Amino acid sequence: MRLQSSLNGNSEVLEANREIGRILQTVERKTPEPERLTGNWMRSISKELEKHLKRGFSERNLFYARKFYEIYGNSKIDVRLSWSHYRILSSIANANLREKLMKEAIEGNLNRDDLSYRVRDIGELRKAPTLRWGRPEGVLWNYKIKDISKGRC
Repeated sequence: MRLQSSLNGNSEVLEANREIGRILQTVERKTPEPERLTGNWMRSISKELEKHLKRGFSERNLFYARKFYEIYGNSKIDVRLSWSHYRILSSIANANLREKLMKEAIEGNLNRDDLSYRVRDIGELRKAPTLRWGRPEGVLWNYKIKDISKGRC
């Protein structure tokens, strides 16, 4: 009984986020190009919603809902996975890999953290390039600068 009520609640959360994502995608299409590129349209919607509804409509959550709709659209979603699972899966660009991890999460009964670790192990999470600072060049880099006023190195 408890499992069934949990799945029903999960289904409602997923469907609500899918609907929010659909609405946001529709609004985004009608938004002028400069505003769309800066993301100000999402920020203003978030602020308006938070005035009236207080919680759960941060700019980040709205972005996740839009991404969820962008990827899953009207396709069938499995309610055995939570909203947190789908947020992690939505970050994966490769559709085949995303599908494989979704099946693995369901069959292995992975919780959100386990799925997140699995995605990190594969190297798909936050695939943005990492900036590496090179060692500075020049003569001064190799010398210790002495503070004459205090008499210390």
